[in-house]
Amino acid sequence: MKMKSFNGVTRRRGTTIAAAALSVALVAPFVHPVVAPQNAAVAQAQDTADASVPGSSGNNPIDADAIASGDVTSGSGLKKVNGAPVYNGHVYLLAGQNSQTSENDGKAHVPDGTTVLFQWIDDDGAVSPVYSAKTHFLEYGGDGTTSGPGTFVFAPGSWTDKNGKEHTYRMNAKARIWLAEGQTGRAGQPLQQVYQWPGRFPGFYGPVGNEPNGAFGLAGQYMARTALDVVEAPAPYMTADPSEWKIDTDGYDVAPDSREDPNQFYIEGRVWLESEQERGHIGLPTSAGERFVEGYKVVSTILTDEGLQAVKQFDGERPDVRADKIRQLFENDANREKFIAQTVVNETNKDGYYRAHFDTENEEALKYAYQFVQDPEGNWKPTYGAHGANLFQPLNQKTSGAVKNPLGRPGWYNSHLPVAVRFVDQIKVVKFDGQDATGVAAPGQKADIDVTRVFDETNPVRVVWRDERGRELKACDGLTDTASAEACSLDIPKDIKKPQTIRVELEVDGNVTASDSFVVSSAPSITTGSETDEVLSLIHI
Repeated sequence: MKMKSFNGVTRRRGTTIAAAALSVALVAPFVHPVVAPQNAAVAQAQDTADASVPGSSGNNPIDADAIASGDVTSGSGLKKVNGAPVYNGHVYLLAGQNSQTSENDGKAHVPDGTTVLFQWIDDDGAVSPVYSAKTHFLEYGGDGTTSGPGTFVFAPGSWTDKNGKEHTYRMNAKARIWLAEGQTGRAGQPLQQVYQWPGRFPGFYGPVGNEPNGAFGLAGQYMARTALDVVEAPAPYMTADPSEWKIDTDGYDVAPDSREDPNQFYIEGRVWLESEQERGHIGLPTSAGERFVEGYKVVSTILTDEGLQAVKQFDGERPDVRADKIRQLFENDANREKFIAQTVVNETNKDGYYRAHFDTENEEALKYAYQFVQDPEGNWKPTYGAHGANLFQPLNQKTSGAVKNPLGRPGWYNSHLPVAVRFVDQIKVVKFDGQDATGVAAPGQKADIDVTRVFDETNPVRVVWRDERGRELKACDGLTDTASAEACSLDIPKDIKKPQTIRVELEVDGNVTASDSFVVSSAPSITTGSETDEVLSLIHI
């Protein structure tokens, strides 16, 4: 086992645990592949869409990239394109910078070419096709808040449903943006969306009321300063080799009063499931009834003196630039070996507390620690705060409550890691009377749905069916799982006198997180004959 020097003091790095069996039990989960929590479910849901219909899902979106087309060439050049306003924003890595607004103020950006998806709802409830655009470096042109790296601009224009009605995007329409499947960050690892602006958690929001959070619109021209906040999974080069990880079984309970802890070189905090629609930074457990979790593993890595010197030279750079430079340095195995001092694994107790003890006497090494969380099964869990990018940087970022011990001791406390549980939802009308929903529905038919959601017990979920005037046709409340949500089918009213749009919504905490719509005719549907194929082409998007 190797020995490393920490500030002139030689310490042993590796597993410090009494029972080898416990060591294997704790380390084994960390070799599992890293995937975003809901990606498999979303991918499966998208696979059920009709791939022949452009815009029917995130798998076959309609290209509406106004930067790639050359229609928008600078941040001050936002304008109508194709007869409709454009929709402008950024995709940020949640790396500790200001997450209270969507504005571009030195935040970390995802790589250019990251794909973003867009959808909006018209006044009659018609849900648009899914559009796509990529992030680019957009020339500033006098407005840095709508341009620079990581910028996207959608030009959705208009679409016509098979009832012949044209739907033209309006700036004040409710819309949602989300990350396309399979996107990776600056470290080449999976990205997970955790915030959306306007709004907060993923869903349909507009530019008015309490929803914008920095986003704004100019009537008839554009919606601007929207944003996605995403986190990137941990890269292998951000830790020591897993065979050398220290499994710290002392944890928090060895000395709940930190002054009595024999090892003062520690980082401590709490882990909980954060699902409330709170405003502001999520740095501390401030709401009543936080769900602190036991048995979650906090993985913390600190650097040697040489490693600290290497990363500190980038401190003046924008965080995404620092992430690129750290990757370039640490992907070199020789650098990783000499720059990383120790990786410590610590489990949370029944109250969500952890305390990671390090074999060091270098206070600065604790300050620049990188941390991530895995659940008891070894799955990476995205967290809010300072560690959404693969960075070694000070713990006390804007979105972190981390504080160095004020009594002159070296330890850090309140390095909390709130786990995200609110992700992108999907709802899709898939059947009319048991047949694929690839046509105009008829009065009296039964409409069935598919739902994709990571359900969370604290967030009330309902499925709501509405007519084109927004009136509620049916609602199912208190849904706790996919099966109960999908059981909320609709018997289309038999007394519909003229063609109209019916939509279905998935609501969480009163916010529409996903929606789909279809046209219902007053005439019986015909399901056979080549002459009717075009008539019964896909209406719902």
